[in-house]
Amino acid sequence: FLRLRPLLDTPAALVVGGDFNCVLDGRDRVRGSAVPRADMGAAALRDAVRDFDLVDVTEMLDTFSPRFTRWRGTSQARLDRVYVSGELSGGVATYDAKIVAFSDHGFVSTVMKFDGLRGDQARRDAPWKMNASLLDSEEFIEETRRALQNLEEGGADAVSWEEFKIKPRDAACALGRRRGAEERQAR
Repeated sequence: FLRLRPLLDTPAALVVGGDFNCVLDGRDRVRGSAVPRADMGAAALRDAVRDFDLVDVTEMLDTFSPRFTRWRGTSQARLDRVYVSGELSGGVATYDAKIVAFSDHGFVSTVMKFDGLRGDQARRDAPWKMNASLLDSEEFIEETRRALQNLEEGGADAVSWEEFKIKPRDAACALGRRRGAEERQAR
């Protein structure tokens, strides 16, 4: 955590996430002591959270689940967290920790929303239905093929997969809007 402090010392608003390998709140551990161990890492992290006005995103939510991000035998802990600068804390909308097959840690994500987001960006997480006629479009097929090749070249981890899914969706939406505009203009 000593190397972390200089990175946090900035006038910029921060979003800091990762495996902090310690527990600051006894509710974030099952099995063993409910009281966080007095280790140097936890003390250093607690000091950094206080000194740099960082907020654990889960503190901004009424409820969140699953609580834990690491599982080992019968013990569970929330070691992986996301902190944001106090000024950003009002934008915390969701938090999730997904179990992944390739690790004993969960994949942690948070969604933050702020006033003034463009409509496309604000709707990105909304459910959508693809117009099946786009599957006949060479342009859409080629765009999807390129996105798949980029995914394959970059490695298929959880973050890459989430980023990949956005590309065909955005291409489908853009093509659908273009087709709709062309049809309206033809009338």
